[in-house]
Amino acid sequence: MLLVIDIGNTSITFGLKRNKKSFTVWRLPTKQICKPAIFKKFISEQSNKFRFKLSQIDHIVICSVVPSIDHILKKQLKKNFSSAKIAVLGKDINIPIKNKYTYPEQVGKDRLANALAAKQLYGLPAIIVDFGTAITVDVVSGKGEYLGGVITPGITISLNALYEKTDLLPLVNSKKPRQILGKTTSNSVRSGIFYGFGYLVDGIISALKKEISGAPVVLGTGGGLALVRPFCKKIDKYDAMLTLHGIEIAFNLSNLNEKGHNKAKKSKK
Repeated sequence: MLLVIDIGNTSITFGLKRNKKSFTVWRLPTKQICKPAIFKKFISEQSNKFRFKLSQIDHIVICSVVPSIDHILKKQLKKNFSSAKIAVLGKDINIPIKNKYTYPEQVGKDRLANALAAKQLYGLPAIIVDFGTAITVDVVSGKGEYLGGVITPGITISLNALYEKTDLLPLVNSKKPRQILGKTTSNSVRSGIFYGFGYLVDGIISALKKEISGAPVVLGTGGGLALVRPFCKKIDKYDAMLTLHGIEIAFNLSNLNEKGHNKAKKSKK
């Protein structure tokens, strides 16, 4: 079995792939990875809930945008999945996407994994909107090149900032507004956030389409996808597992290349 792990700033997403079946997914707040007892209990609970043995995991692939905890997670994984081979995307496994960012190292591996998944599963060119701690909008050309993107604060960050930086605005939860015209301060804040981000994302998509050759498919993904989805009208397809698919595809391509390299070696002998 393959376990892919997407480490985000807010949460860590685990995706278990059994043969060709869809991912079995569970999440853990990122900050809890530093607590070995909690992590061990968490993994044990998922094993019982989804009926798999830890020894059945052959490979683990990590995609991270939080480098400071990578070594901590690897240490925890080695303790709990002693028979699994652990690899890090972008370090041990190449992401076969040409990166045309001015400073390529600044692009999060999750964004490149999304680009790879879009290329393999949905076709090109593509615009990818990832609703996470930050909202990223990325562009992949018809040639399969990662061209760049747009980054804006996400919903939770924005709600917290309004509360922390003002005297009178309350801390509002992420409940969706029923209408754009708010009749209370809380509802006005919700309208500003949800409708505001909906219009923001749609506006960015419209602007980017003018800079891309061809008709791009627009994909939506990320942990905040369900919250924002009703307010974004220009997204064509939604795939909550896009990043996990990208990690798996990179692993499979690397694995196939490795097998092909080994076969070529044998044929020369």
